[in-house]
Amino acid sequence: MKTLKKFGIAFILFCSSCLIMSNHAVQAKSYSNKQLRQYTLKMMKKHHLRGSIEIVKNGHAQRVSLGYGYYSKRLKNGNTKLLYPVGSLQKMVTAAIITQLIYQKKFNQNTKISRWYPNLKHANQITVGQLMTHTSGINVIGTESNHGVNFSENGAINWTIAQANARENTGRSKFNYNTRGAS
Repeated sequence: MKTLKKFGIAFILFCSSCLIMSNHAVQAKSYSNKQLRQYTLKMMKKHHLRGSIEIVKNGHAQRVSLGYGYYSKRLKNGNTKLLYPVGSLQKMVTAAIITQLIYQKKFNQNTKISRWYPNLKHANQITVGQLMTHTSGINVIGTESNHGVNFSENGAINWTIAQANARENTGRSKFNYNTRGAS
């Protein structure tokens, strides 16, 4: 009986608050599509995000994209000379492989990457987990560009290490999306 009484009181309070709140509609500021796009690009640049974000306003979608390259604009889709960088596709595969190796106890997320990259500056302070979450501080640009050279695997690694060592780190433990973060 007491439970039924408590439920009744709670129900009445809920209904009353719904009536009160319905009389106080919140008026959100309306932004133009251009303002939304500019704000989104500003935030993507500020937080080093690359990719596409879909904004929906009044049922109409607007895509905002920010990337490192402009392959389709420069070379037109379907062009036989179009080089498609597979770096972003390999991130999923790399993450799956690393996860399997962690489950097999080959290493863990706290393993320092100096184990594999002893010549990389600060590698003794960077963990596998930081690479996976893009918080390693490594900041290398131009990694998905064709430099006119077909690198071997070791050549590509050495080029990337040289670029990373030549640049200042962006700060470990801060998110900074980079194509070298987890690939």
